[in-house]
Amino acid sequence: MYEFKVSAPGIVFLYGGPKLEIIEYNKSCLAAGLDIRTKLEFIQGSSPSSGVESNETIRIKFKNLKLYLEIPLEAIYKCFYDQNGVREFSCENLMNTIEEFIKSLNIPDNTYDPTNEVQNSFLKSFLYLLLHMAYEENIKITASVIMKLSTDLPIAKGLGTTTSFIVCLAACFWRWSLLQKGIARNTFDSQDCIKIRRYVWRCEKIVYNFKNMINNFISVYGVMVMYKDEIDKFTLHKIEPIRILIVDSNIKEIKIDQLKEMKNLSQYADPIITRAALDKSFEAIEQIFQEFRKENRKRNDTNLADPLGLKSYHIKTILLTKKI
Repeated sequence: MYEFKVSAPGIVFLYGGPKLEIIEYNKSCLAAGLDIRTKLEFIQGSSPSSGVESNETIRIKFKNLKLYLEIPLEAIYKCFYDQNGVREFSCENLMNTIEEFIKSLNIPDNTYDPTNEVQNSFLKSFLYLLLHMAYEENIKITASVIMKLSTDLPIAKGLGTTTSFIVCLAACFWRWSLLQKGIARNTFDSQDCIKIRRYVWRCEKIVYNFKNMINNFISVYGVMVMYKDEIDKFTLHKIEPIRILIVDSNIKEIKIDQLKEMKNLSQYADPIITRAALDKSFEAIEQIFQEFRKENRKRNDTNLADPLGLKSYHIKTILLTKKI
């Protein structure tokens, strides 16, 4: 039996943002880990003595999405496995098979709504990471699993909720794979974080078509980073906690098509003034950031807070053997 918890922070852009890169004169941003977290609790029962029994399921509870779903392990085995384990898929074939599998689900007493885009995308992310990581890391899924997710982050408000729960899922499956290899540690080391981030990036790219890597870096490591022209200029790993006031403006996040329209309209305005204003504001922020960095260096690192990144809490690992 395995039981543990993981959590991942949200992301706040203090200046700029990844979507604004489409406007050529604004490719700068300052982003930080936000200690408002997505949390995941993982519980796996003891494995049956012979194969997968018909009543074994993967149970997903995500209260913020009002999602409750039990997927029979037999159905997953039938669709994605052969005699050697998870079948080898190309990325495109795996996603196509996942989409067909989701359409075929006919499970009573669940709250999954196929017309709900957020639920649908989450389920695709869950199945993609589960199957991709089971194949890559040789994870054995032979007993019922319960996964309870919740988040203190508001949905679709530009605070990295999607990335945060993908990071939680990838970290959970990575921790599961380590436990099956007999590796039980309470924290993720640097190599763990590199592997987790790689899986998160693949999932974001394939399921959500995300092209920037800023969000997953912030959510995995919980740092403050300044980017310019898509290059990491400065990273603060240990800083004093900063309290910020986040106000919901009730204004929807700018969409990509709106940004493209803004770019097209800019040819009729004076882009020189706009560029100068943006450059000036970024220079001011960069100067503040540099002073902040110098001040942190003067202080004893032991007095500074640890990064807000991934957290893992080991509850119990019980290995059950059947007496003969």
